Amino acid sequence: MKDNGLLLSKYIALGSKVELEVIDRVLQDDGSYLKKKYESKVVEIISDDRLVVNMPVEQGNTVLLPVGSEYDIHIFTPEGLFQCIVRVVNRYKEGEKSLLEIEIISNLVKYQRREYYRYSCMLPIKFRLLAQDEIADFKEKKEIKFMELPMSDAEVVNISGGGMRFITKDICEPNDLIITNYSIIEGREFCHIAKVLAVKPLDNPLADADFEIRCQFVNIQNDERVMIIKYIFEEERKKRKLES
Repeated sequence: MKDNGLLLSKYIALGSKVELEVIDRVLQDDGSYLKKKYESKVVEIISDDRLVVNMPVEQGNTVLLPVGSEYDIHIFTPEGLFQCIVRVVNRYKEGEKSLLEIEIISNLVKYQRREYYRYSCMLPIKFRLLAQDEIADFKEKKEIKFMELPMSDAEVVNISGGGMRFITKDICEPNDLIITNYSIIEGREFCHIAKVLAVKPLDNPLADADFEIRCQFVNIQNDERVMIIKYIFEEERKKRKLES
């Protein structure tokens, strides 16, 4: 029997994003294992053992997770990332909504992995590659003397406390260091160095964008990270109010 020292009602709010990861991973032809994940949101907290989430949707289709199936769940909250094992105990419709009732069958614990909720948005940003002298200062942990160099226009499509994904006409390469300049809070400009993690051509190029670039902040101050996270959750609350 689990001893659930962390209570759902204390840490988890309605609308919290969750990820359900299949425990039995699928072996692929290349010998790797697929970690199948489904995204959802909390819609009701029944007790400190049970909650209701939206039925996951994949490529526009509702995914009917079987009653009795078990998942490793990650729950994203303003207090951090929480993890436990859950079992699907019921699935049903409420009006137009397809819902899952899930039961916690392990201890709810705070997850230590550095993971941040990604907020979908449309946000203008400017960026450029770091110059060699700037890279040298960064690697030597010196104060960086940023040069007055032209910056490219781009648009952020999601942002988190750990990084962002944006689209642009200008290509980068994985492991490039870039400087980003943007504003999400009135009167406050953010300027962060980020490492490019992945670059992908857009399936349907736009007039002002050909590539999607995913990057990770590498010099963000903790107070700035907190400001970004608070902004994200405030925007999510506004969105939920409009949808209700």
